[in-house]
Amino acid sequence: MRRNRLSRIILFSIIIISVFIISGCSSIICSFKSGSEKYWCYEHLAIKTKDESYCFQIIKEGKFYYETDMLGEPLHSWPATNCFYSLAKSKKDGKLCRGIIDLEERDDCLYELVNITQEGLLCKDIKKALFRNSCLVKVGIANLDESFCDTICEQEDCPDEILGPEQYCFDKVAVLKKEISLCPKGSGDGAYCFAQFAVMNNNLSLCKKTLSKPGMLMHCVKLIALI
Repeated sequence: MRRNRLSRIILFSIIIISVFIISGCSSIICSFKSGSEKYWCYEHLAIKTKDESYCFQIIKEGKFYYETDMLGEPLHSWPATNCFYSLAKSKKDGKLCRGIIDLEERDDCLYELVNITQEGLLCKDIKKALFRNSCLVKVGIANLDESFCDTICEQEDCPDEILGPEQYCFDKVAVLKKEISLCPKGSGDGAYCFAQFAVMNNNLSLCKKTLSKPGMLMHCVKLIALI
């Protein structure tokens, strides 16, 4: 009995040691490669081991890949970008996108990971307003959660449009949840939202809430007349 237990312990120890040796050797092998071969080697290790430290290793050793500004500060590190991007998708972990230096590439990574994971909090990390708003709208509608619509205009003023990003988000969530109280929540007046509820409920009185948009008021009345 004791002999069997000792054998299992020895076998387990050999397996653990082997894993460390193989991993360590692989990392050493990568460091002796050059150019794109070094990049592919570290990226392969990162995805295989699910370990982002290899992506950071590309940044550390792959300086020849950097594009720099006039002060010599790094703007891009394409191999590292690809590494973080691939690993983030492999692990379905949008937080790994934060390792990407280039802001546009980071935004692209975050946006794609939100599409994969529906993790709405990642939208706030997107720097470009157009992408960030689109991300928040998409997540708000997908999750029927108006709280995401409410954060669209936190970092800049929203246009007073009938279908600005914030109002569009509230309109869609309101209709899908069948909650008319959400219609006036956006930066617009909710006219389009009220018109949809008027038609959905065959309620002519709701068309009056579109008075600020004469064209929509007429359209609303005509649609109900056809029902």
